[in-house]
Amino acid sequence: MVAPVTRRDVVRATLDHDEAYDQDPQGDPPVSVPRYRRAVRAAIDVVPEVVTEKGMRRSEGDFEAYSAGVRDALDAVADAIARVVEGAGDPGSPGDGGSARTAT
Repeated sequence: MVAPVTRRDVVRATLDHDEAYDQDPQGDPPVSVPRYRRAVRAAIDVVPEVVTEKGMRRSEGDFEAYSAGVRDALDAVADAIARVVEGAGDPGSPGDGGSARTAT
């Protein structure tokens, strides 16, 4: 069975195409600098919505645990972006065109 293409796969493919453009710039770049900035701002500005399901009761503890997990995940994304933006990423680290990856 073929795995479905995810949004992450699409973003990775676009970034791969953009990196290839750096090596052989022909035509317009796949991703402009303003689009990169908008993408980063969109990622760090994500505010999760409360997940509710009809008929499902959740305790206050469950809700708090879920909310904390979502916040931690979003903070991890913002931290990964910050490390690269601040120049802390080494060659081979995510975002520097290397092969190392964070969790998917």
